[in-house]
Amino acid sequence: ILGADFAVLFGQLFPLISKYYSKNRSLSERTSTIGCMGEIISGMKGGVTPFTEEVFKLISQGFSDEDPEVRSNAAFAMGVLIENSDMDISGHYLTILTALRPYFVVAEGAPHAQFNAKDNATGCVARMLLKNS
Repeated sequence: ILGADFAVLFGQLFPLISKYYSKNRSLSERTSTIGCMGEIISGMKGGVTPFTEEVFKLISQGFSDEDPEVRSNAAFAMGVLIENSDMDISGHYLTILTALRPYFVVAEGAPHAQFNAKDNATGCVARMLLKNS
């Protein structure tokens, strides 16, 4: 409903939300933090632009998380950041693609979260292509 108008509130909320992502936090806190970023970005659309660098750094940490659910959320969040930010992130594409590469190797019988991560990585790559087409 608020869309880009949420940016004023987001500036205040981002530090409060982001403090829940670090390696010593619980799985649910890490998953929720990165997932929350993705959902907020989806709603803010271009309003996320002033926060792109800070949000990018937070989401990037999720790429190397030990848990596939957090990695899945990071792939989704990065994809929607790329899609919605008016800032050119293409200079980071090689780093993003390198981080996403392992997501595409999922063994048969792997936990469902690894397949979700693969799906979200595919979506992220698609958003990269669409943004620069």
